[in-house]
Formats: sequence, structure tokens, C-alpha cells
Amino acid sequence: MSKSIPCTRGFVLLALVPPFVAAGGNPRDAFAATDLPALEDLKPGHIIPASAYYALLEEMTRQLRDPEFPARAGMAIARSGLPVLLDARNNSGTIAEFLVRLQIVFRKTVTNAIYELSSDGVRAVLRLRRTGAADMSTEKVDALNAAAFVTIFRDEIEGGHLAGLTASIPDPSCMPREILDRSALMRSRHVAMEISFPAEWLVKPIRHRWRGQGHDVDRIFGEKGNLSAIGFLEERIRSRLSHGPVLLPVLAADLGTSVRQLQRALQASGTNFRQILMRQRLEMSRTLLESSDDPIRKIALDCGFASPQALARAFSNAFGRTPSTFRADAPRDRDE
Repeated sequence: MSKSIPCTRGFVLLALVPPFVAAGGNPRDAFAATDLPALEDLKPGHIIPASAYYALLEEMTRQLRDPEFPARAGMAIARSGLPVLLDARNNSGTIAEFLVRLQIVFRKTVTNAIYELSSDGVRAVLRLRRTGAADMSTEKVDALNAAAFVTIFRDEIEGGHLAGLTASIPDPSCMPREILDRSALMRSRHVAMEISFPAEWLVKPIRHRWRGQGHDVDRIFGEKGNLSAIGFLEERIRSRLSHGPVLLPVLAADLGTSVRQLQRALQASGTNFRQILMRQRLEMSRTLLESSDDPIRKIALDCGFASPQALARAFSNAFGRTPSTFRADAPRDRDE
């Protein structure tokens, strides 16, 4: 892909999936409606045109019919333990250091925007500046970014009091009042997003109270024991499986850890993500075969298999019977 085309990374798009699913959206449909790889094929490190990211957020907002979804997604992402946010937080002592680390990370991973931090000792300003002209509306992305940083400040400032903070975005009507009051919002005409706040906040220590930290995988595996920890992960997979594909980067973000940390913890327990996911898919398919009259093709797709044939192979290997044979025998098994 040409370096002259503004780009972002796959992890930025994957971060949209959990809040979209939580709002009732179908991520497969949203990805299919845009010029993007299939959701199952998207990797965190993939280089994606920034315009495709804008289009995906537009499509998700359209499908949900909720103009405030981008801002709510930004709030969820700020509290979900997105790996780049989590790493920056865990390696920072103050808010200033955290913001600078984010500047560096995003400068290395995306080419469509730059975060600029400045201060005159009284006020500090965090500004998002795009590196090239966008070929479509970016208002929803700007609302998402502003909501994410406002949420970070709210969680890090003692008591969550944001007196003195103001935000400028192209369309203030996209910002829910529970994130930021209208009196603190201004319409921006020349920048993508700008947040102004008291400079003294820069030296405030990071409070380490983001929601993602509560699900630290190393702590879970260390304190709860392997069986309990794997059950914890299985519950997370089951809760997502019925809503669409379960992706390792999304699950790691949901647990507030990095993909590498999660993989290491699973490996230390003698298993891996693929095995746990397959086990949950098979258990779900077995339950549906017993309890529903859905066609096997529908059950296969609902459980994350690419085809009925893929389900049949995995099911036969696991249970010694094909799905159709299992379904035919199920009433007799229950009577016995």
C-alpha cells in the first residue's frame, strides 16, 4: 500500500467491534458493507486505508441508527484496556507521560493523524491533526476520539470532576451529555479534535483504575487456579460467540490485557485460544442440535464454522458421530 495514502492499523478497527456488538450490531454485516477484509481475516497489525476506518464507523452508526454511537464507542474503548492504552498506562507515572507515550505509539502505527500536546503552564492542549485531506466525513471519528480522551481524564482525575476541561469537535451534537456537558463543547472548524484542560493535570499521577485492569490475565491465572481461569475465559467466549466471530485481539482487549500476555497465560496452562474456542463452538453446536430444529447449515454458521462440512469434520473428531447422526440419536439418548 502506498505510503502516500493515509493509513491506520487493524487494531483500531477491531476496537470498534465490542461496543458495536454490545449495542446490538452485527459486525460481520458492517464489515461486509465496507471495502474491508472479512472480520475473521483482519489482524491487529494489518495496514488499512484510513478511509476504510471512517467508512466502517459510518456504517456501524447507520446500522444502529444511533448518531451518538461513535462517542459511546470511544468511551467503551477508553475503559476496555485496548492494548496500546493499557501499555502506555502501565509504563507511565503521570498523565503527561501517558499522553506522550500515546503520541509516540500512534506516530509509529498510523499515518493518517498526529496527536500534538502543548502547554503554556496554565492551560494544556491535546490536539488531533490529520496528515492529509480525508476523502470522506471524519466527524464520527472525531467524536469517538474526543469521547475517549474525555473518559480517560474523567477516570484519572480525582473524583471525576472535569471543571476546566473543554473539547472542540466538528459536530458537538454527537456527544452524549453523560460524557461531556454541552457547556464544555465547542464546534471546531479547523482541527479534527482539540481538548483543553488545566496544565496542572499533566503532573497528576496515573491512578490505575481503568476497567480493563480488573481482568488482568496473569493475576487471574495466578490467583484463581488454571481451571477457574480457563472457565473465566470460556464464559467470555460464550457471551460473544452468539453475536459474531470471536477474535483473539478483541477478547484480549475485553479482558484488559495484550494478545501476547493472554497467549502466554494459556500456554502455561497447557492449552491455547484455538482449542478453547473450538471446544466452545462444539458445545454450542451440540446444544443447538439437541434443542432446536434449525438446519445444520445454520447451526454451523451460527457457531462460527465456515460450512456444514467444517462442522461435520470437527464434530465427528470430537464426539465420534456426525451432527445429523447425533441429532437423530438425541431423543433416544434423553429417553434413556
